Amino acid sequence: MCEPGITLAEFLDGTLPITGPAVERILAHLRSLDEHDDLIVDPLPSTLLLKRGPTFCTVRSMTRWVAVGFTLERQLDSPRLSRKTSSQGARHHHVVNVTELDEVDGELLDWIGEAFVGPEPVRPGADPMVPDDVDVVIEPPW
Repeated sequence: MCEPGITLAEFLDGTLPITGPAVERILAHLRSLDEHDDLIVDPLPSTLLLKRGPTFCTVRSMTRWVAVGFTLERQLDSPRLSRKTSSQGARHHHVVNVTELDEVDGELLDWIGEAFVGPEPVRPGADPMVPDDVDVVIEPPW
């Protein structure tokens, strides 16, 4: 079952003081890359989902840090990664825990930008709200 959507302000209410400025910095960077107005900002009670078709980045305000997750078509090797990278096929999900606004720097923004721009996630004519890994092909039996 899906969680009900909320506003960005409702998502930020009660989060760590760093969460709002970190989200603002991330969104400003993504909007600078968004030539076709493809960015979808989907706040939920526990997570901010950033989508361009499928979700490519998540922001979660935890107790002591902001967990910024993003999916790339390559696996990163960096001491900044906070947990083991989870991989599914050619997609690799990474998480960086941010405790200070300075950690939302050029390197992290470049990774998030790569996740946003990456390979075209939406098939031509496809519904942008259906993840690109959902394939329904119905062919006649003849």
